[in-house]
Formats: sequence, structure tokens, C-alpha cells
Amino acid sequence: AYPAGISPYDRSRISKDALDCTRLDATSFPSLELPDGVALWSGKVVTKCDPDAKKVTYRDAITGDEDEITYEKLIIATGARAKVLDDQPYLWQDKHSDVVDNGSIEEGGEDIACAPAPAPAGAPEATAPAPRIRPWCLQADKNCGFGSVHYLRDIGDAAKVSEAVSMKEADGQETCSDPVVIVGGGILTMELAAKIARFRGQKVPVNVVLSRDRIMPKVFREDIAPEAGSLGAKDVAEFYERQLVKCGVKFIREHRCLRLWDVDESGEFPTMEGPAISLQRTRPRRFEPLQGEYFSTCRGIVVENNHSAERSWIAAKCVILCLGDEPNSQVFSFLDLADDSSIKVDATCRTSHSSGDVFAVGDVASYPLPRSKERCMRLPHYQQAFSTAVYVAHQCIDAMKQPSRPGTRDSRRSIGGDPFDPVPCITSQVLDLDWVFYGRNVGECVPLGFDGNSDRYFGCFWVEDMRVVG
Repeated sequence: AYPAGISPYDRSRISKDALDCTRLDATSFPSLELPDGVALWSGKVVTKCDPDAKKVTYRDAITGDEDEITYEKLIIATGARAKVLDDQPYLWQDKHSDVVDNGSIEEGGEDIACAPAPAPAGAPEATAPAPRIRPWCLQADKNCGFGSVHYLRDIGDAAKVSEAVSMKEADGQETCSDPVVIVGGGILTMELAAKIARFRGQKVPVNVVLSRDRIMPKVFREDIAPEAGSLGAKDVAEFYERQLVKCGVKFIREHRCLRLWDVDESGEFPTMEGPAISLQRTRPRRFEPLQGEYFSTCRGIVVENNHSAERSWIAAKCVILCLGDEPNSQVFSFLDLADDSSIKVDATCRTSHSSGDVFAVGDVASYPLPRSKERCMRLPHYQQAFSTAVYVAHQCIDAMKQPSRPGTRDSRRSIGGDPFDPVPCITSQVLDLDWVFYGRNVGECVPLGFDGNSDRYFGCFWVEDMRVVG
């Protein structure tokens, strides 16, 4: 339901080169080149789907007017939304009412949405790129000031996070020494922590709250513990952790975020201090009531130890919650859904509806993997979303080219060809470390390149039943 002016874009770049707010322009997120005969309807929210009548009901996000559209084939590509700590809106028009379409910036005009980024070290100031977030301009300070709470799913979120990280007092003084606190331990968290720690060439303190004993536990995992003296997946995770610590990132391990620390909550509370690689609980210290409207939403977060259930209070300049995602399948509850509410599809990306004309692709779907023991699994990555969309588009076109057979219902719905057989693939950029993961991380993990013989490449592979599977 993006408003007019925002076309589909590569969302994976949000936590990479868009967060510094210097690349939020038409060149960073180019508009989708639509071929003849294809129309893009912006600002529309689907409210109902009737697959028997082949009809979709939608409403306009601005006016609220409802209308219907019929279809020959329906491809569900609604993606996923961020998991939230409290009830939070997830549609653009609900959560970004303070981000408005200002139109394109005029030639030679000045963008006053945010201050210019500093030049790289040793470079002349004139070479610093001027931040441009046109045509989306922030209007409200409260949603991106001290004590603000953020999720990171779209370019509106990226603009707000960027403003919150760079926020200063009205007189221009940097008086808030509290760290940016990120909750989560996945790929997005690590990319975000690395980006913020080096935000616009400056050092920004970052605390990362992990619910597990390592970063990226879903990637760096092992079903078989390594032999004594041997390296395992945890050693690979620790390598990344050490690189992040060098940049000023601190870790709080095996704690879960219970709630936000309320602005009006004062008193004596334990907090977290100690070695950056693993902060420890301290004795209670006094936190005085806040004066004025210094913090907008919270003072930080309250966390609980997974083992002892002891609670600690962590002060934060702003809080970024990276708690995972949930498929946007609410409208399609009539289909067969997996335990995580994703839409189950078969080897041709068809859903369970009897017509055979309803498909699902991308983050909203769970796919069967012929070479895997799992019956179906989500592949939440933009490369997988792209490949499934291309596959289904070609299949639908080929099916609709087939000649109709008189007297049959849905005579053109049959789809042949090879089944969709993806190799799961994930890419990431953490600091100057780029990596690509293929396959499945099950079985025994065997790290490579940690013996000191190479300073350029390292990695690991997973073995299950005497076969390399990842």
C-alpha cells in the first residue's frame, strides 16, 4: 500500500547503503520499468479475496473508497511485516503519516530534511554528498527523536532511523551519551549495528541485545557439536562479533526484551556494563526523573536473563527492534497455511485452492524443497522472492497461451514445465565482510580458512548424511 511516488524497490538495501540517508533518491531506488500493458496501482489495500468468483476487493488508502477487480490468475506477493513488541501499525499510510510526498527537488534547490553528511576522512568537505530523502520528507520530530522506537522494513523506516541516530539537542550539542540499542541477533541486526557504529564517519555507541549465545544463530548453527579442539559454527559467529566489537558494538547475551522502559519510570535499577563482548548485570543505580520532554517514547528497554530471570534496565538514545517478520497472509486465511502463517505452495508455487489459479511467491510463501527433509520452508530473501516471481510469471504466461477446450471449466489453468526447485541463498554485508550462503545449515559444520593461512577468504560448509548440504 505504498503511496504514489514510491514504486517497488530492492528492500535489501535498506540496512546497507540507504540507512545513512545520503542515498534515498531516485538513483538509489529507481522506479520499476513497467512493460506495455502493465499498470501499477499505488495506495491500494486488499481487504478481501473471493477465489471462487475470481475477485479481489480493495480500498483506497487515502479516500477509503472500495472497489473490485477480477482476475484470470492471482499471484500473492504481499511479503511480510515486522514482528512488534506492542501493537504497531504496519501499513505505510498508518505508520508514516509524518512522511509526506514533497515532490522532486528542484534543480539547484536545497534539501533541508537533514544536515549534510560529513566528508570521508582526509577528503575535502566539498566532496561530501548532500543527503537527499526526496520525495519523502520528515515532518514530525517525536517519531525520530530521543527515546524513539523503530522497526526497519521500508525506506520510511530508514529515514526515521537515520534521523534518530543523528539527533542532537536544539542548540546543536550532542548531550545524550546513551547508546543506540538494537534488539535482535539476525542478519539485519548485524548489518544495522555495523552501519550505525560507523554512522556518517563518526563513532556511535551501539548495544545489541541477543536472545541466544551468539549472533545470527539461524545461520551459524550446528546439529552436531564439534570435537574437542575443533572449530564449529560458533567460532565463525565469534569472528564476526570480534569485528563488530572493534567498531564499538557491545553485546548483551541470552536476554530477551520484556518491554520498553517508560519515560516516567525512575528509581534504582540494575543495568548492564563490563566487557564489550558480553555485558554483565550491575548493582542497582539511581535513575532520576526526566526533566521536560527530553525523551519522547521511552528511556530504553527492560530485559530479562533467560536463565535467572533477573531483570536489567538499559538506557538508550533510541531503540531499534529487529524481532523477525510475519507473513502478510491475513486476507488469505482460506488457503492452507503453515505454522508461521505463511501460505503453503506446491512445486509450481500453486496454493491449495481448487481452481489452481492462485499462486504465492516471495516472503509470504513456504516452498517444498525436493532435496530437503523439510516438507516446506520459507525463504525470506529478496533473491528467492525474485526467482519465484519470475518462475510463476513465465508459468502463468505459458498456461494462458494454451488453447481453450470448449465445455471445460478453467481450461487454461494447467501448468507444465519443470517444478520450482530453489537452492536457498542469503547474502549479507557486515563492515567490509561480504558473504553468500547457499543451501541448508543442518548437520555438522566445518569451518575453513581460520588456520591463519589466508587473510582474504574464509567460510564453512555443512554435512548431513555424508553429503554437503550448505
